[in-house]
Amino acid sequence: MTTAKAPSNPRRATLIKLIQVARRDLGRLTGLDDLAYRDILRIVGKSESLAAMTVPNMELVLAHMKGKGFKVRPKAGDR
Repeated sequence: MTTAKAPSNPRRATLIKLIQVARRDLGRLTGLDDLAYRDILRIVGKSESLAAMTVPNMELVLAHMKGKGFKVRPKAGDR
């Protein structure tokens, strides 16, 4: 017997991608390491991992990372 997977939230998938890009960019720009990234998730996002985080908390994490210097750029195909 197979169980149906719950429909995914497109905003959630977008936020996960943006936060991962922000993590990489801030690592290059400011030296953000894994420990600091995990602290952001725990303190700002109220979760130990991005996968377990709610969408509103992901929004908070992304806003925090933007405040630290991350800039959202359009995809190469959208430019």
